[in-house]
Formats: sequence, C-alpha cells, structure tokens
Amino acid sequence: MLVSLKFYSQENLKAYVQGISGTDLSIDMVAIPEGTFLMGSDPEEFGHYKDEAPLHKVQIDPFWMSSKEITWKLYKLYLERPLGDLPSEDKASKPTIKIDADFYDTCKLLLYIF
Repeated sequence: MLVSLKFYSQENLKAYVQGISGTDLSIDMVAIPEGTFLMGSDPEEFGHYKDEAPLHKVQIDPFWMSSKEITWKLYKLYLERPLGDLPSEDKASKPTIKIDADFYDTCKLLLYIF
C-alpha cells in the first residue's frame, strides 16, 4: 500500500485556503512550524497512566493542517474526486498526493461503514 505526501515548499510555510475544484467549498489551512515538544507524562504526575511513559522529546517537521475538523461530507467529496485531479497551478503551497487503488477502496469502504 502506497501513501505518500510530498510538500514542495516548507521553507515558505504560511497559511492558505485550499479550494475544492468543482465546488464552492474550501478548507482554511494553517501552517504548523517545525519544533519539539515533550510527549507522555512523568510517572509521579497525578493521573499518570502506564502507557504515557516514558516522557520523551519528539521533533516534528513543518506541515499544514485544517483550521477546523473535516466533515464526513467533505472527506467523501475528497475520496470520490477523480485521481490526479489536483490542479497544477501554485503547487508550491499544495501537496502532491499519491494513493494506490487498494488504499482508495479501503477508505471508501470505511466511509460507507461509518
């Protein structure tokens, strides 16, 4: 199963609006800068669960994320778009998404079930 995301320009990380072709819908994308954070909790901390240890540093690369939750309706629209339907203009701020047919069919099935 192949699922890959390639961002063309993370050096110029900034918020943008992703239009959904063929509709009047759009997604406000916010830029999340690279950085580090502590994941987990200290065993001495009140409310600590065993699966939260050990407390450790995590580094993330920069990425974009929707400013709001994606509705199932919008996700279904995304899944049912023709593959290769990403516009070629302004690809510096938009990801190229490659999804194999098995993964695509699995996502459609999960959408149908839930």
